[in-house]
Amino acid sequence: MIDNSSNPTSINFLIGRIKSIDSQINQISRDMIQTQTVRFRSFINKRNDVWGGLQQRFIESSAKTSMDWQKRRLIELSNERRLLQDELDKLTGRFWPKKIRVWLLRIVFISLLIITLFILLMGLFATLYFLPAITLIIIVYFIIKNLKASF
Repeated sequence: MIDNSSNPTSINFLIGRIKSIDSQINQISRDMIQTQTVRFRSFINKRNDVWGGLQQRFIESSAKTSMDWQKRRLIELSNERRLLQDELDKLTGRFWPKKIRVWLLRIVFISLLIITLFILLMGLFATLYFLPAITLIIIVYFIIKNLKASF
């Protein structure tokens, strides 16, 4: 009997690794929120003395360094999770249906964007086309209004 639980291509191994990465992503997201909270508090609690300025710069520098590291780590984990999910999908036979669904959603989104831009552009051209007629109607209105006011 062969134990496939430690085999990297094993479905159970991939599911466990994906769950582990998900928990790491959640933890880093919480840490990023805490870092932003520290930056916000240090921004609010500004002191104008020398020590306050030094403390403010130190906290800001540390928080920025921490945020940069957390962003890089979050991107790395997200990429690793995506690759593991693709490998799991290949093993379970769901890879191509998911890829086709993603491509169809992209096509629909791009099509809707193009249609929306086309409608807005047509509206702009229609407005420019009818601009002389609208201007003429406005001028005639003001002439009639001034003629009635003078009588």
